Amino acid sequence: PIVGALGTGPAMDVALSGNRVFVIGQGKLHVADASDPARPRVVGSISGLGNTRQIVVAGDVAYVSSRADGLFVVSVKESAAPKLLCHYDTIEWATGLARSGDVLFVACRNFGVELVDVSDPAKPVHLSTVRTGEAQSVVARDGWFYAGVWGTSEVVIADARNPRQPRIVARAPLDGYGDGVDVLGKFLYAATGHHSRQSHRNEDDPGFGHGHGLEIFDISDPARPRFVSRVKFPRLYQIGNDMWGVTVSGNHAFVADTHNGVFVVDVSNPSWPVVVARRQLPAVESRKQRDFVGGLALVQDHVYAAGGWSDSSSGFTTRPKP
Repeated sequence: PIVGALGTGPAMDVALSGNRVFVIGQGKLHVADASDPARPRVVGSISGLGNTRQIVVAGDVAYVSSRADGLFVVSVKESAAPKLLCHYDTIEWATGLARSGDVLFVACRNFGVELVDVSDPAKPVHLSTVRTGEAQSVVARDGWFYAGVWGTSEVVIADARNPRQPRIVARAPLDGYGDGVDVLGKFLYAATGHHSRQSHRNEDDPGFGHGHGLEIFDISDPARPRFVSRVKFPRLYQIGNDMWGVTVSGNHAFVADTHNGVFVVDVSNPSWPVVVARRQLPAVESRKQRDFVGGLALVQDHVYAAGGWSDSSSGFTTRPKP
């Protein structure tokens, strides 16, 4: 059940750090106290952040990608008074973000992934670029990064242990357009959308809109990813609000799939993932369509879903009814 909304207006992404939730949308960053996850309370905000798309928070610093407006770095040390530390002009439209150590990885669409030294967050320094293809989102761990790549439908894996000389080591094909990725243990999880690799030129073709789902790879050796399994979601083709992401916690993957809503996938057996729940956001009367999910965050036993047309966090509980 949906149990509430934050009340800050349309949003594109949401992130958690400690007991604080950070929501971006319409050029703003909102900070909310989520000590009681069913009753989050906005305590501060900052505007002027451009065409906000994704957010990651590390310590007291928030990094906000804003597509053509590049990257904004914000101090959130004081929740009630977020402060802009700097604006960084990325090599192309900034979409996906990941931070590992002192390196920020920025997915810059057709220009691939840009690596930025953020050891001093107020003074980011360009390190290198990897031409992965049309990178939309990225996750980084232990010196490796994994980029969800759009039209070529794949995850590109790069060795970035030397961040000034990263190199692509593998490409994992997907049966759908690549975007959101997550890593837990020895597994890589990739959210996919739009069309599958089957014929999809026309609406009645078998692959049209059939690329939505979740794919799992064994990355025990990151340079040799091994496909494990996939699960498919309902067909959908909606240009414009076309992004999908995944967050894995314990035995479940939570997938944000735009107008399809949020899917909860049991991945306790990675070889046999099972969809155990689905929650679409409410319809928006002026649009004559259900709202789309831009991103999500897990806050204790609640999911905070960024509603792109309606509200910044349509929070709903993952607890079963009595």
